[in-house]
Amino acid sequence: DGDNLLLTLANGARHGSIEDRIEALHVVTSGRHPEMYAALGAALRAPEPEVAAMALRLLKELNDEAAVAVLVDALAAGVYLPSRIAAAVDRMTVERASYLGPLLQHESQTVRFWALLLCGRTGASQWAADVRRLVTDPAPQVRRAAVEALGRLGNPEDHSHVLACLADSQ
Repeated sequence: DGDNLLLTLANGARHGSIEDRIEALHVVTSGRHPEMYAALGAALRAPEPEVAAMALRLLKELNDEAAVAVLVDALAAGVYLPSRIAAAVDRMTVERASYLGPLLQHESQTVRFWALLLCGRTGASQWAADVRRLVTDPAPQVRRAAVEALGRLGNPEDHSHVLACLADSQ
């Protein structure tokens, strides 16, 4: 069956060239196959950087909440470059702030860092309490990102909190 062949190629379960896998991803995505998000998620985990980069691009272009969910899952799992995933999520116009909360609780400081930057950039004020908590995170880069996110969220009540954090010598 043609659909199954495309999906196994897109998922990497069937051996094919990088170009074949990329083309299969294009076809599955452009045809809006019901399993396209699973295929794109699997492609983000591909050992070939070209395949993962194409999956990222296609998810960004889909610009829907299901694509955000796949990207957030990939960021949490650490399966692709976190800066590239965060940049893709940032460029999307669909609602994405609601997906960021669990990332603020993540064990990885890298994931918390990118989640904080995205919270600030997307105006995810529903996570302000978590952002305030991360101002005292053990990781300096996370604390800095938390202060930046609070500044971007722009709640006047956080002004003194942000100023106190600027005195942090670490």
